[in-house]
Amino acid sequence: MKKPFVILAAITAAGCLLTAAGCGGSNKNRASLASNWYADTTFGRIQPTLTDADKEMMTYAVSFRKPSTGNPTYSVEYGAGTYTTEFYAKNFEYSTLPGMPENYKSGYANSSATGDVLAYYYKTEFSVDSVTFKYNGNEKVFGEQKMVTECYFLPVANYLRPLYSKQEVKCATPANYQAGSLSQTYVEVDRSYETFYNYSGSKYTTVLTDNLADGKQTVSTRDNLDGLYNTLFDVCQIDIAVRAMGNFSSSLSQAVNFYTPNAGINTYVLSGGNASLSDDERKDYADKLKAADLFTPKLNEDETEQPLKTVSISVNYDGELHGVSQTYWFAAIDNKRNNTTRATLLRLSTPLPYSLGTIDYKLDTINSTFWNK
Repeated sequence: MKKPFVILAAITAAGCLLTAAGCGGSNKNRASLASNWYADTTFGRIQPTLTDADKEMMTYAVSFRKPSTGNPTYSVEYGAGTYTTEFYAKNFEYSTLPGMPENYKSGYANSSATGDVLAYYYKTEFSVDSVTFKYNGNEKVFGEQKMVTECYFLPVANYLRPLYSKQEVKCATPANYQAGSLSQTYVEVDRSYETFYNYSGSKYTTVLTDNLADGKQTVSTRDNLDGLYNTLFDVCQIDIAVRAMGNFSSSLSQAVNFYTPNAGINTYVLSGGNASLSDDERKDYADKLKAADLFTPKLNEDETEQPLKTVSISVNYDGELHGVSQTYWFAAIDNKRNNTTRATLLRLSTPLPYSLGTIDYKLDTINSTFWNK
């Protein structure tokens, strides 16, 4: 079976510590999760102070790294770009979403005395200046490549259960491992995916709008999501799902399910590792975190600062052909009850399929944080 080419981070489209009580049983592999973006990682709910006035906003510089051994028939080059993230909590206004199925609304309305649903909101924006496909001396250049995602999901106590997601993708993406012409090296995409989950998390409805086909819409649904063996996440919340692992260390091994509209539900294993950062890169991240009051270095006996500790976690497809895996680097958690670094995402590396290179995301600017002085 061929490994599905799925969107696990923005570029691939362009290309418990706290266990919730009363959930799951012997026939479930519930992910061990923690609120690693809080000072107290064991807090399973949404903190009352977490609002759009007190949010986490980050900007990452995006760059392309050529492969050491490339594809045998063609190559791809990406221009410089940015990746921004926005994370906070707000009411999920399910009743105002035009595409929300009517039979889903009652579950949301009955979820609280007021009918309001306070949820996490996570938004990302990815863009690069251009992408160039090269084949046999010829090339095809596409302008700005862009993807915007947003999603709502419940807190750790509810296993970050997804409520809604949307992807807007406009890109040219690698099409094949081997190509016989320039036109066979890429496929253009200009579409949106909007996914609605019922409140209990047992069903979803996805609406695909293809702008290259005059806005043609395709609707797909699935029931019995609550029968899945592994915890299910929407692909738009992948950054947060990886960040929420309870065993936030090199010994992590956690199987989960991700739903991606263009590939369905598939199993992945989140694995801790020992991937290192260069001394210069580690110092740069440490300086950025210190400036944002997210890192207070410990001192050695000679009063020199100890370097920033990090954790690397890779996302690996659990199928017949594993294919490429993307790797995250986060600031490590020294104290789960006084988590100064908030497990901040520092770097993400996403290999392109077909031996075409790697996209690197490196923390550039910390615009705002959950930290309250």
